[in-house]
Amino acid sequence: MKKGKIYGVGLGPGDSELITVKAEKIIRKSEYFFFFKKKGNKGRAFEIVENIIRKDAIKVSLEYPVTTEVHFSSKEYKVLLNEFYGKCVKKIQIILNKNIDICILCEGDPLFYGSFIHLYEKLRNNFEIDIVPGITGMSGAWTATKIPMIWGKQILTVLMGTLDEETLRKHIKITDGLVIMKIGKNFKKICKILKDEGAFNNAYLISNATTSLEKVTKLNENVHSSVPYFSIILINKFMEKM
Repeated sequence: MKKGKIYGVGLGPGDSELITVKAEKIIRKSEYFFFFKKKGNKGRAFEIVENIIRKDAIKVSLEYPVTTEVHFSSKEYKVLLNEFYGKCVKKIQIILNKNIDICILCEGDPLFYGSFIHLYEKLRNNFEIDIVPGITGMSGAWTATKIPMIWGKQILTVLMGTLDEETLRKHIKITDGLVIMKIGKNFKKICKILKDEGAFNNAYLISNATTSLEKVTKLNENVHSSVPYFSIILINKFMEKM
């Protein structure tokens, strides 16, 4: 029996004008959409393309069961997320088995720290999947600083703020260009480590890159003890000269 096809479409960091031509073509012709969201909001991916989705399209939100209520490293968190992705896959399979193509909307790039990866791994062996790359959030962030992020033979390192202190310190010491994502509740911990390693004064904090809420500041000029969810910290040798 013929099955539907999956389009995993990267939408970029937030500015709808940064969607690729290929992504827009797929979105405009699609009739069935799935997208992730947190409880109480529309979902960032959906908001990026809301104005170009067909009015008669079917839109299915996949609402996370937890965000910050349960610590990501706990057994409870892992169990809840695994069950959640399992339910998402079942919803998607029902539609695909009816020979209906679907479009899964993805913030940034689908295969770069995206929730789409969990679906992809569970569906890739049974369904045809076409992935459309998107501009990453970190690319939008360093463009906002107007400072070159990496050059020549320099090494770029991407870290999650959720990593333990020892791992963070090790990579901060040896890299040329540094991107720290998923800051959230780890903001104070990250700032302390950067201060200890002498990198704090050369770091930039970028929030909501490419959107109307975009804000770029030197980290040592930030007066807040917390930062917006969509925030990234950048450090590069070029920044030492700015």
